[in-house]
Amino acid sequence: MNKVLLIILLIFSRGAYSAFSNYNTLLLGERAAGMGGAYTSLSGDPAACSFYNPATLARMEGTSLSAAVSVYNKYETNFGEQRDFAGAPLRVNQGSFVPIPTSSGSVFTFRNFAFGLSIVIPDSITYEGEVKSDNGNISLLSLDDKSLWVGGNIAVNFSESLAAGLTMYYTSRSYSRSITDRIENGAEVSITNEVKTLSNNSIIYILGFYEELTKNWNLGLSHRFSSLEVSGHGTYFYSSVATTGALPSKNEDGILSNTIIPSKTTLGLSYEKKNDLTLSMDLSYYGAEKYYDLQHSSGELITHKNIWNINLGMELFPKDWLGVRAGVFTNFSASPKIPKNVSQRYPDSIDMWGFSANAAIYTSSQSSLTLGGYWVGGKGHSTQLISGNIERVPLSMQTFTLLVGTTFRL
Repeated sequence: MNKVLLIILLIFSRGAYSAFSNYNTLLLGERAAGMGGAYTSLSGDPAACSFYNPATLARMEGTSLSAAVSVYNKYETNFGEQRDFAGAPLRVNQGSFVPIPTSSGSVFTFRNFAFGLSIVIPDSITYEGEVKSDNGNISLLSLDDKSLWVGGNIAVNFSESLAAGLTMYYTSRSYSRSITDRIENGAEVSITNEVKTLSNNSIIYILGFYEELTKNWNLGLSHRFSSLEVSGHGTYFYSSVATTGALPSKNEDGILSNTIIPSKTTLGLSYEKKNDLTLSMDLSYYGAEKYYDLQHSSGELITHKNIWNINLGMELFPKDWLGVRAGVFTNFSASPKIPKNVSQRYPDSIDMWGFSANAAIYTSSQSSLTLGGYWVGGKGHSTQLISGNIERVPLSMQTFTLLVGTTFRL
């Protein structure tokens, strides 16, 4: 009865959303990333357990260290143009590789307790290039939006089959957007430049529950509460230079800003036969929220809707020293569809899906090396400033991530 009440309370608690409207663009951990992020009812990956379900840390033994580095290649992000996935592999040479340490973690167990440290980068968006309108006009966009979460966790085994855990993250978000736009009005030509930045810090709590239903079946439940804002400020700069002269510029700083990180409730179920076959499924629910990112005339309304995402994963052991993993997952946008005729900015709306695969080579009973990657992509729309007007433009994203990870156990 208590378990049923806990599930009901977690599922129907109200959530809020951050400016990131796609929540599965980056997969965390080694084993978890290879299994498509379906890891709420599984254990053994210190870099992922704290994020997906801290209760699973209590099922580990001894001391473990894990780190996953993503060699990130985002060469297929296009504002103003939609490209199909079929041609993306042929354009692999058009991008650049950027190493991102997406997750690392450590756990120490003592009797029925487990203590850990977790560092994750769950969100990262970078773009620099042209934005094209349907009539051929072009503006230049530079966008960088990243967040870093650092936290500690504790988990406890209540019995041989039941565990609970808590993770507390301190988060830091850094956002900057710069737009250079050219406007022609007869013989007069003007160049405008708009720069907007945000910097926010908040605290996040994740509560986890884990139960071994049978020898092979596991149940996991986790709830991430809405973030508690610690601080937030932003800046706004605007200038315009025309053939007739420069107009007065705006340069304001110390503006109060908001970033609300979403609540998330995930139910996970898995079948696990040690060193043979593992199948897992996660079903995640996100709520809805509206807020302004800046308390300023340039502030934008961030609107998000209720969404569900699903993650499916599997792991096989063709050899005792080799684990092969694969997964598929949805990455639906929490942003509403953008209307054809717009007069204001809207958050990007792009529904995506992805698949993952990696292999773990167990070099000894205490260490392993993971190699693999994942792809996520889709099509949608964005609103951008072009020739002095806010326009809806096509948006497509094809992202390949090559992953290298390692785990050491004592």
